[in-house]
Amino acid sequence: MEKVKTLTDFTLYLGCDPEFFFSKKGEVFGAEKVLPKDGLVYDKAKTQAEGRFVRDNSEKREGETSKIVIDGVQAEINPRQATCREYLSYEIASCFRELYHTIKDDKTLDVNFSAVMEVGQKEFDSLSDKSKKFGCAPSENIHTGGKSKISVDPTVYKFRSAGGHIHLGHYKYGSWSNDGKSFSAVEFNKILMEGFNPKKLVPLLDILLGNTCVLIDRNEFAVERRKVYGRAGEYRTPKHGLEYRTLSNFWLINYQMMSFVFGMARFAYIISVNDLVYPEKKYGKYILSLVDQEDVIEAINNNDFDLAYKNFKKVEDVIVELAGVNCNGRYPLNATTIKQFHHFVKKGIKYWFKDDPMKHWLAHPNGSTVGWERFACGIVNIDMNKKV
Repeated sequence: MEKVKTLTDFTLYLGCDPEFFFSKKGEVFGAEKVLPKDGLVYDKAKTQAEGRFVRDNSEKREGETSKIVIDGVQAEINPRQATCREYLSYEIASCFRELYHTIKDDKTLDVNFSAVMEVGQKEFDSLSDKSKKFGCAPSENIHTGGKSKISVDPTVYKFRSAGGHIHLGHYKYGSWSNDGKSFSAVEFNKILMEGFNPKKLVPLLDILLGNTCVLIDRNEFAVERRKVYGRAGEYRTPKHGLEYRTLSNFWLINYQMMSFVFGMARFAYIISVNDLVYPEKKYGKYILSLVDQEDVIEAINNNDFDLAYKNFKKVEDVIVELAGVNCNGRYPLNATTIKQFHHFVKKGIKYWFKDDPMKHWLAHPNGSTVGWERFACGIVNIDMNKKV
């Protein structure tokens, strides 16, 4: 790979549809018993009228809403998309505030962020046939060339998992020129849409995001979850771009974790578009050549930390080189944060984020907050250098 000065940046929409559970006394309680049939909609005007917290997001567009819906046994939030990680986080927080306002009077009901839960037989029998079915249709899988097969019977299988799917969406530019390259609006929009090509983007997401998140999401039930959803290479192609379906909801634990995940997803997309605009550089192809794809698949599907770490070390240097040096930039892993990331991984996610996720999102501030890069350069760096 030729020496990199910096990646050319491009804008895209970030979105998600993470799932969670309701529970009573630690036992699953079906979402259909809590949420209205058509879900809860975050209504900014109504919220303001009631004197509740409102975060004004300048990227909101007419006709779009953030909402919380029933998704089988689980519930799911559908926050309004945004081009900024921070703005997307405010949409997520708004969903949870709307939910809290709805359920706060039931002191026996909890919002549970477990990635996998087993439904008790009594509760299972009380659910509607619709809720007993898995909420999502099978995914496409880039590695098998077909649909990801579900190997369990949802009418008998009592485990349910909470996904944390990442949506990457098309942001239309006008004409574009830079570094001697020039494209008309039609030509450039075609290039941006091609950036979502699953054959090119999903393998990059697997190594840069899916494999890296194995180092963080070390939940003992991760392999159980992937009996149903979340294997390496799983995706869908909605009209807005691409949905990467490998991750669990682990990143809902905290805004800093959410910031990391979406930063890495954006990093993969930026690389894919750079390869289209500057085909002579072949960044993505080079990254994929550094690690055996079968090792990436095995690390993700078996949640194999040791193998994932070996895979990561093979691509670490080029990640850092492409991302550059910036604590307040757009790419989570760079020359300033990479040592901190290793320390973060060593300590484990529960060491860093001890607060209840629901309380965290309810308190998510109105204004600029600390994303992953500043968190790594600040809190993680201080912990890494403190005297034992």
